[in-house]
Amino acid sequence: MSDATPISRGGISATESPAAVATPTGGKTPLLEVRHLTKHFPIKRGLLSSTVGHVKAVTDVSISVNAGETVGLVGESGCGKTTLGRTLLRLIEPTSGDIIFDGVNLAKLSQEELRPYRKAMQIIFQDPYSSLNPRMTVEQIIAEGLVVHGMGGTLRERRLIVQDLLKRVGLAPQAIERYPHEFSGGQRQRIGIARALAVKPRFIVCDEAVSALDVSVQAQIINLLMDLQQEMGISYLFIAHDLSVVEHIAHRVAVMYLGNVVEQADTKDLFSDPRHPYTRALLSAVPKRTPDDAKTRQILGGEPPSPINPPPGCPFEPRCPLRVPACKEKLPDLEQMGAPGHWVRCPLVR
Repeated sequence: MSDATPISRGGISATESPAAVATPTGGKTPLLEVRHLTKHFPIKRGLLSSTVGHVKAVTDVSISVNAGETVGLVGESGCGKTTLGRTLLRLIEPTSGDIIFDGVNLAKLSQEELRPYRKAMQIIFQDPYSSLNPRMTVEQIIAEGLVVHGMGGTLRERRLIVQDLLKRVGLAPQAIERYPHEFSGGQRQRIGIARALAVKPRFIVCDEAVSALDVSVQAQIINLLMDLQQEMGISYLFIAHDLSVVEHIAHRVAVMYLGNVVEQADTKDLFSDPRHPYTRALLSAVPKRTPDDAKTRQILGGEPPSPINPPPGCPFEPRCPLRVPACKEKLPDLEQMGAPGHWVRCPLVR
């Protein structure tokens, strides 16, 4: 691990651009800090597999997550949320940018150097049906991480750890000998959570972790995640498209559109004072309590542009009701507007 270069723990220099400090942390040193992260997938064609273009899934994203904090990541399908979550775990290799976890830039580490950090950063997948190996028992599924990382001691000691984890996520310890097909969707997701917890992570990416579940089960899983955070101090990047769920669980929220973060703020500020036109349209689509509230819904025209050939300037310009000719010329920087820590990528909404 001698090649791992520590990053200064004192935060970002005051001379850096607003885009580099897009998520101020109130004086805290963030557990995870992502700076200018970009992921472009090459498009290859022909007999020689020549690169003919790129899918620009994530472009110049900077976010941070404090210890014990939940940051919600929202946006419509295809905006790059899942790619961002998997790239910062290096399940997908970044094209460029920095992933600073606990003072170490993970983007600069080899796979061998990265190995000790794997247990500190885990993921809970969207589909509880396909994310569990049907040929493995619950005990084997949850204990797999312990075996890989040389944790847990003897077989008997690992079994006790697995049983304790099952109780912690609300399942009977006797479930260790059963197989995934014997459980409901909500129970399978609890197994997935227990698997992530087994190696005592400090940070978990929740990739649409409740979107495949019934509403009543969603509430149970959300409450479980919040209880575990309170008990264990875990940090979450909570990826979702359901804004009502994000409002309930997240401390801060980042809004993505076509690979870019267009707005970031504390949850209360974002929901009470959305600034970016895209954020306003998203929030207006949340079901309202009264007919009068429903009248405020904003309908966006057109479809999101292709990430293969995004428009010049602001990616939201083709659909934006506030657009002016200058919007086609340059991607706006994230600028702080309104409450402290509220960052918006649009100069037209001051």
